[in-house]
Amino acid sequence: MRDFADLPVLPSLAGTYGLSAAEAIACGTPMIVTEGCGLAPVIDGRVGLVAKHDVASLSQALDQLLSDEGLRQTFAAQCRPVAEQELGWEAAVDKLEAMLREVAMEAGERNY
Repeated sequence: MRDFADLPVLPSLAGTYGLSAAEAIACGTPMIVTEGCGLAPVIDGRVGLVAKHDVASLSQALDQLLSDEGLRQTFAAQCRPVAEQELGWEAAVDKLEAMLREVAMEAGERNY
C-alpha cells in the first residue's frame, strides 16, 4: 500500500502558479498536474507528468507513475535540481528582472 503523499496530483483547471506542486518538487516528490497548472511546463517529463483535465488522462498518468518505479525514481532525482534552479528565489528574481527589462525596452521604444 502506497502513502497518498508519494504521488500528489494537482488537477487544476486553471492556476497561476501551483504552490503545492512547487512544494512537492522541493521535497523530492514527483507530481502529476493537469495542463491548467502554472508549473506544467516545468514539470512536464522532468519531475512528473502533465495530463489533460479528464478522467482518462489522469488515470493513465497515475497508472504510468504507479507502475513504473524507475520513472518515479528518475523524476525524484531531478526534483532537487529543478527546484533549486527554477523554483527558488534566485530564479524568480532573474525572471522578474528579465521581464522588467523587456517592459522598459518596450516603453522606451514607444517614446513616452
